[in-house]
Amino acid sequence: MSDTAVLSKIVEGVEFTVLDRLVTVRAVILRDALESFFGADASPQSWLRAYREHRQVIDKAAADRYRSGAGPTLTILTARRPQDFAHLAARREP
Repeated sequence: MSDTAVLSKIVEGVEFTVLDRLVTVRAVILRDALESFFGADASPQSWLRAYREHRQVIDKAAADRYRSGAGPTLTILTARRPQDFAHLAARREP
């Protein structure tokens, strides 16, 4: 789980880190994913709030993306890759 999350100074989104198998993964979840999957709106504070409310799910997506070979430098989560959030659908099904 990540312990800090901050608004990105480079892109519209939230930067965070997650520990995955003793590796610290740097990640960013973009505004589009926060709005599409986690109920955020256009305000940057809502992006942070959405990240904090859904941190476990988002951290899992970042760790999964990292393990899939996304690269060691930075993992980026975006709504343009809905497969990164496929585990959300499984949680919603009865």
